[in-house]
Amino acid sequence: MWIASSAANFATWMKGRLAFLMLVRSRRSTLVGVGIFAIFFLWFLAKFMPHNRPGQFPNSLAYDKVCLFDLLSKWKQGIQNGDVVVSYNSIEKSESPYLPFVGNGNIGVVVTENSNLHLALNQPNLNWLKIPFSPLVSAQAAQVPEPAEATVIDFKYGLVQQIQTKSFSRGCVIIENVVYAHRSQPSVLVQEIFVVNRGHTGIQVLLKHKGANSWSGSTTKSLSFERNLDPSRAHYSLSHGKVAHIDISEPDINVTVATSSVPKEIAVQAQSTGIFRHYTVVHTSSLLGKLTKPAVPRSIEQLQEESTKELSALVSLENPEILTTSHTQAWNELCDTGLFVDPHHDPDTPSGLEVNSTMYYVLSSFPSLVNDITNPQALRDEMEKLEKLLHIPDHCFGGPPTMHSASLWPRPRTEAGVTKMAALWQRLLEQNGCSAIGIVQAITLSFGGLQFSAGHFEFAANPASLHTTIAFRRLHLYEDTDIYLTVTVNEDSGYAEKLTVKPVKAGKSPLYACEAGCQYDPVEITEHEVTFPVRMTRPVTPLLYISHNQSELLELRKHVFIKDAHEESLKHHARHRVRLPTKFWVAVAFLIVGFHLYLAKIIYSECFKEKENVRSKIYMS
Repeated sequence: MWIASSAANFATWMKGRLAFLMLVRSRRSTLVGVGIFAIFFLWFLAKFMPHNRPGQFPNSLAYDKVCLFDLLSKWKQGIQNGDVVVSYNSIEKSESPYLPFVGNGNIGVVVTENSNLHLALNQPNLNWLKIPFSPLVSAQAAQVPEPAEATVIDFKYGLVQQIQTKSFSRGCVIIENVVYAHRSQPSVLVQEIFVVNRGHTGIQVLLKHKGANSWSGSTTKSLSFERNLDPSRAHYSLSHGKVAHIDISEPDINVTVATSSVPKEIAVQAQSTGIFRHYTVVHTSSLLGKLTKPAVPRSIEQLQEESTKELSALVSLENPEILTTSHTQAWNELCDTGLFVDPHHDPDTPSGLEVNSTMYYVLSSFPSLVNDITNPQALRDEMEKLEKLLHIPDHCFGGPPTMHSASLWPRPRTEAGVTKMAALWQRLLEQNGCSAIGIVQAITLSFGGLQFSAGHFEFAANPASLHTTIAFRRLHLYEDTDIYLTVTVNEDSGYAEKLTVKPVKAGKSPLYACEAGCQYDPVEITEHEVTFPVRMTRPVTPLLYISHNQSELLELRKHVFIKDAHEESLKHHARHRVRLPTKFWVAVAFLIVGFHLYLAKIIYSECFKEKENVRSKIYMS
């Protein structure tokens, strides 16, 4: 009897335990299922989240990139402004979103290993003539076979820098390769290799220079000359050959290239820095980069003499850093005129990075006589020509805004892509003919439909198409007048709200401005910032007029019906907003957080609070 009673009690206890375990396992399975679903849902959403754009820093420092990341941090502000682009992991041009090209409108090269020299030919249309000569020196640390690499293109200063970093001997070794085609000396290509050894042992850096090895029919000889301030002789190579003209009716072009000597290796001691500078000087029998007719062809002896003389001056510089300084200053002067595009731009408007890269490649393809120190007279002639062309109707630009023309803002990946882009802009702006300084002005004007009309300057964009805040930098209006012009878009509605004019170089004559239609009296622009509302007219007229002649602006009042732009296009923008308002996203975030808190409360109640009640009921039964 006792045995039967004990067996019955044991069976009842086992049933209770099994029921409890099944209930707990069911809840745990539910919890695991919810967790798996949440992980999958977050992974699915991550696919639609924005990742790093070209030129931005990576979120994680993979495979020993600490040294590289620390070095690249000095370009952080430039990247945010769209003035610098960085390509990681590979310096091969086929894998880089932006072509690491340097040029000055006369010579150019893609900064990759064994790339060939190019000569600019602007007669009658722009073309880059390929020369089978490799001007660049490759540098590789002997004890560092696989360094981390990055390529930096500085649009503001006209530089391309290749960087290699690797942990070495309880430190870090950095090889920084800086290349530029000198803006003020159109025949000069400069390469500077900086080796920073932070390790505790010395390092050997191997140097290779291909030169004219693949140039059939060329001759190369090794020569030397005396330095100005150094008793030792400087060794150099002088190569000469011919290349076929793009126009088959033209004779072949004689090309002479003088390069400084390249050692097989350089040694850098521990905790020290080594610097190697390599110069390339190119002279041809025709003035290829000039926009005017070529001069009388020069003999081979003249080309060799000019190349040797210019190379001797470069090698004998007491302070070589001044060469880089003069180049960056000249390039920065070209980029004084430009524009800034709000990072939160309309999808139909190119980003600031795309605009700056386009200007960089176009400027690299055209010469600038203003910056050519080898021809002082050309500077005066160029500025006089620019002044005349700017203020003639349809010069330097006359036409609709180009900000919505995607074909004008591509990303060239090859030399042919750069040629195509520059030729496209040349055809668009062929009326101006005012070389690099005029082209950057014309591109800036064209972006917003800014143009000179008879007696005044106007902002001829349609307010219905302005969905992005844009700042036009240093627009050259008159001989002694430069201004900043900003169009500001309302963040919530996405339509143009106001225009701001600020002079950065005030002239002697007073300057007046009025908004579209000039229904209100023109306002004199002094040294202070002046703001105008964005207005729409029927028919559509320019948003802003600027002139020295106040009476001419008053004449524009006739037969114009004025209406605020936001009143006209409010419904349109309500349907086509640039982005949803901030309050909407705050509400969505609040709902998501509230839902998850409620879900967590239910799971907690099911797993912990009700477990005790179930257990007590089972024991009671």
